[in-house]
Amino acid sequence: GLAGVPRPVIRQAKKYLRQTLWQLQTSLASRAGPDDPPLLDLQAGRVRVSPTARWWCDVDLVEQAHHRCREVPAGDLLDHVAVLEQAVGLCQGDLLEGWCQDWCVRERDRLHLLHLELLERLTDHCVARRELARGLAHGNRLLQLDPADAPRHGIAGWLTSAVRDAITDGRLPEGTRLPATRRLAGQLGVSDLLDRGESFSLDEVRAAADVPEACAAAHVGALLAAGLVER
Repeated sequence: GLAGVPRPVIRQAKKYLRQTLWQLQTSLASRAGPDDPPLLDLQAGRVRVSPTARWWCDVDLVEQAHHRCREVPAGDLLDHVAVLEQAVGLCQGDLLEGWCQDWCVRERDRLHLLHLELLERLTDHCVARRELARGLAHGNRLLQLDPADAPRHGIAGWLTSAVRDAITDGRLPEGTRLPATRRLAGQLGVSDLLDRGESFSLDEVRAAADVPEACAAAHVGALLAAGLVER
């Protein structure tokens, strides 16, 4: 409780709280529509988020997507894909980056794991439906965020198989060579290849980047999907 706290300290704390709430209300009001109810419900001795507020929170949407889809088999996710992709699209960085309080660290780690699980679900869905471009994009993102745990995700084998299937189907011709442009070499992390000629192969990318075959396939697949690599 506040027993033993000097009254001047309590008065100063209340002043800071009032100022902070006023600044928050002003900032939120500048972003709200004319008919939107306020986010904060301020009453004597109480502050709460208004139940009638129309604001949304990215963390809440990510948690809802995870809860909604966690028990759905990969082959039955079709009706939930839009929700999952919206959720992973909101994950653009760590929660409250730079804050070192214990609760921030715990929440940051928890949300990072949720993000990985959503990406894994989307990747599994694309594998089940043989959607190469989207699967490679999600799989590549998963490997970037969690490279040390790639074997647990079970992703390496199917990435390689997916690229081989694309070659077999004619979607990714055998012997495809990648143009030796500075932009592409930077994306792949193989700038040293720029001096070796006008193009380079997937094998050369793998050797220069010192990455497993599946990781190189994921990089190239994602770049293909984004139109950054010529076929």
